[in-house]
Parts: sequence; structure tokens; C-alpha cells
Amino acid sequence: MTDRKWRAWEIIGLLFTLAAGNLLHFVYNWSEKNDIVAAFAAVNESTWEHMKLLAVPWIVWSILEWLAMRGKKNSVLAARAVGLLVGLLAIPAL
Repeated sequence: MTDRKWRAWEIIGLLFTLAAGNLLHFVYNWSEKNDIVAAFAAVNESTWEHMKLLAVPWIVWSILEWLAMRGKKNSVLAARAVGLLVGLLAIPAL
């Protein structure tokens, strides 16, 4: 995969994570407080719930990116895991 194509994937991933995280902030109420939705969406304003708002779309995008890049020399999973860990640590720290 070319450097330009990889950058495009990362920018799309950033936009996806931001949009999906923002939508997940409201999905629990839209679902009339469904217990299954509560596992993935924010239920209240706690730090843990905000960490879910980052983790769920990040993991979904990481899986999609990994599937798209299967068979390529460089795996993205290690880098995506480190990025998620840093983001999750930053939420309570900030």
C-alpha cells in the first residue's frame, strides 16, 4: 500500500472514530435504554463511558483496516493497539 493511500485510510479512520464516538453518546437514549446497546454506547457522563466512546469506534475501524490490509507486509494492529492505549490513558488524565 502506498504511503498516500495509507494516509487516506488514517484520515478516514479519524473522521469515522470522531463521528461514531459522537453518535454513540446519544444511541443509548435513542434505543430506549436497551441493555445490549449499553455495552457499546455511553449510558452516563462518567469517565468510563467516555472511554467506551473512543474504544468502540477505534476497535471497529482497526478491524476494518486490518481486513483491508491483509496480506500486506506491515500489520497495523500493533500501532492501532498502542494508539488506543494512549487515547484511553489520556481520557482520565485530561
